[in-house]
Amino acid sequence: MNYSSTYKNGSTKRVGLLISLLLATTLSFSTSAFGQQDTRALTAVISLLLFDGPTAPNLQSFPEPIFYTTDGPITLSVGNTGGPDITDCSVSPALPQGLSIQISADAKTCEIVGTPGTTHPETEFTITATNAVGSDLTTVSLIIFNGPAILHGFITYDRIAAISTPSTALDYANITQQPVRGATIELLDSANTVLQTKETLANGEYLFDIPQNQPVRLRVRAELLKTSGAQYDVKVVDNTSADALYTLAETSPSLISATGTRNLNANAGWGQSSYTGVRAAAPFAILDSIYEAISDIVNVDPSVVFPPLVVNWSVNNAPTSPQNLAAGAIGTSFYGDGKLYILGKENSDTDEFDDHIILHEWGHYFEDKLSRSDSPGGDHGDADRVDMRVAFGEGFGNALSGIITDDPIYVDTSGSEQASGFIIDVEQNSWTNPGWYSEGSVQSILYDLYDSADDGPDTVSLGLAPIYNVLVNEQKNSPVYTSIFSFISALKANNAAQAAGISAIVDGQSIVGSTIDATGSTETNNADVANNVLPVYTSITVGGSAVNVCTITQFNSGSDGNKLSNYRFLTFNVPFDGNYTVEASKTPSTNQGMDTDPELDIVHNGVSKFKGNSTDVDFEQATGALTSGDHVMSINDYNIENGASGVACFDISIFSSPN
Repeated sequence: MNYSSTYKNGSTKRVGLLISLLLATTLSFSTSAFGQQDTRALTAVISLLLFDGPTAPNLQSFPEPIFYTTDGPITLSVGNTGGPDITDCSVSPALPQGLSIQISADAKTCEIVGTPGTTHPETEFTITATNAVGSDLTTVSLIIFNGPAILHGFITYDRIAAISTPSTALDYANITQQPVRGATIELLDSANTVLQTKETLANGEYLFDIPQNQPVRLRVRAELLKTSGAQYDVKVVDNTSADALYTLAETSPSLISATGTRNLNANAGWGQSSYTGVRAAAPFAILDSIYEAISDIVNVDPSVVFPPLVVNWSVNNAPTSPQNLAAGAIGTSFYGDGKLYILGKENSDTDEFDDHIILHEWGHYFEDKLSRSDSPGGDHGDADRVDMRVAFGEGFGNALSGIITDDPIYVDTSGSEQASGFIIDVEQNSWTNPGWYSEGSVQSILYDLYDSADDGPDTVSLGLAPIYNVLVNEQKNSPVYTSIFSFISALKANNAAQAAGISAIVDGQSIVGSTIDATGSTETNNADVANNVLPVYTSITVGGSAVNVCTITQFNSGSDGNKLSNYRFLTFNVPFDGNYTVEASKTPSTNQGMDTDPELDIVHNGVSKFKGNSTDVDFEQATGALTSGDHVMSINDYNIENGASGVACFDISIFSSPN
C-alpha cells in the first residue's frame, strides 16, 4: 500500500509501502517477488523502504529577541537540519540599514550579515529558505542598540472591561494586562536626573542604551507627547493634588551589567470587593483610550496637529455639587475650558475604564480644537428634543466613541462595586422622537455612515476619512450653525457617488435627506408642533421690516434652556462693512403677562461678533461692527433658565448705524 506524508514546510516524502505495522511485529508472507517465505529478505526490503529521501529546509526557531550593537559586524546563521543545498534566502520586512541576508558559504542555510548603521527597535523578521524540494520559514526578533549595555522591557497596565452582559458592570473577574502605548518613559540615575527620554512602542516595549554598571531606574509618565509629524501633547493629572502628573516608577535604581529586562505593570488596585491598593492603572487606561483616538485620526491625516490637552482624573472626582474642581466635586465627566474632567469615585461613578465615556468627552475636545461646535451645552438625553446644535454635538460624541472602538455598544458603569449603569446602542435605528433635534438620530446616522455593516436603510460604508474631512473643513467653516444639516449637506457634496445612500440613512431618522441643505430649508419634521419650530432659520433683511419669531418651552424639563426652539435662528446678509444695530421687542404671545429677557448673538462663520444680553425687560438692543457677507443670529429668552415657561414672541429688526 503506497502512502505519502506532507510536512509543515510543504515537502513530501514517499515511502512506497505502508510499513508502520511491520515495524511492530515480525511478519512472514509469500509474494511472487520472493517466491518463498523469507523473513530476512522482507527485513531487507523494509530497510530499503525506510530510507528518508530529500526534504525541504527545517529552520531553527528563535524564542527570544537577539541584541546587537551598532559598532560591530553581525553574522547570524539560521540553523537548518533538513534537505539539500539552499538555493534562495529572503527576509521580510526589510532589514535595518547595513544588514542583508545571504546563502551561507556551504549552502546549508541562510545568514544575516553586515554592520548595522543605526539603532533599531525590536522588530520581528520572517526568514524564508528554499531548496530543490521546498521551503521553510522562521521568525527572529532583532534589536540594534548603541551602548555597551541595554535595558529593555514592556510597560503594561491592568485593563478592566466595561461589559453590558449579563449586566452592566466592570468585569473584575477578567482583568487583563494591556500595553501602555506611546507614553513617555524616562531613564533616571541615582540622583533622579533624567538620562534619556523615549516613548513606548505600540506593544508597550521600550529600549535604552546605557553605560554598564550605572544604577538606573525607570519612570513612565501618563503623557503622550510628539513634536514632529503628527503632533500631540496629552497629560493625565490629579486635579485634587495640585495637578500632579501621574507616573509609574521603580522605587530605587539598580545596576545593569550588559543586558537587562525590566517590565512594569500599572496595577488596578482591586481587591476582592473593593479597591485595596493604589489605582495606578486608571490614568494609563484613560491615556490609552485617547491614544487610540489619536492613532485613528493620524491614519487619515498624518500631518494633524492636536493642541495640548490636560485630562483631570482623581479617586476623589465625584458626581457631586456645587462644583469644586480642586476638591473633586466635578458633577459629571465633562470637557470644558480646554480640559477633560473624568469621574473616579469608587462605589459612586468611575469612568476611567468606560472607554466610550472617555472618547465621548474627547470628541468635544476634538470639536472645540480641530472642528467646531456651536452647542450651548446643558442636560440632554437620546430621547430629548434638543437644540439642533446640542443634538449634533452629543450625537457626534456618542458616535465617535463607537467609531474609535469599533463597538457601537456605549457602556457607562457606576454604583456599588461599579456593578450597574446603562448602555446605548449607537447603531440602533429606532429612537423615541427621531429627527434633526435628536442626539439619538444623529449618532445613528454618523455611525451608520462609518461602519461596514449594512442594517435598515444603511448601505453606505464610508469609513472615518470622509467624516473627518467634513468636520475639519466644511463644518469648521460653516457660515451657519453646526447641525446635522450643515454636516450632511457637505458630506453629500463631497461624496456624490454615495449621495443616495447617505440620503436614505438620513431619511430613516425622520430628516429630509434628498434635498437637505445647510439651513434645513426643506425640512418638514416639526416635532408635532404646528408653529414655532419650522422654518429652522428665518430670513431677515438689513433695513427691512421686522420679522417675528417665538421661543417655546414645550420640550423643557426645568430650567435647562437648551431644548428645541428655546433658541430661534435667523439668517441675513450684510451689504457692506460697518456698524449695525439689532433690536428685539416682545410682542403679544400666549403668555401675555410673562416678563421676558431676550438675548441676541450675532455670528459670522462661527465667530460671535457681538451680543445683546442686558437685563432689560421685554427688549434688547445691541450694536457692533460687521463685515459684508452672510451672517446668522440667535435669540433666546434668558428667563427660561430661571424657570419661565410658555411662548415668548419677539419682533426682530436690523439696520445700519452711524459710525
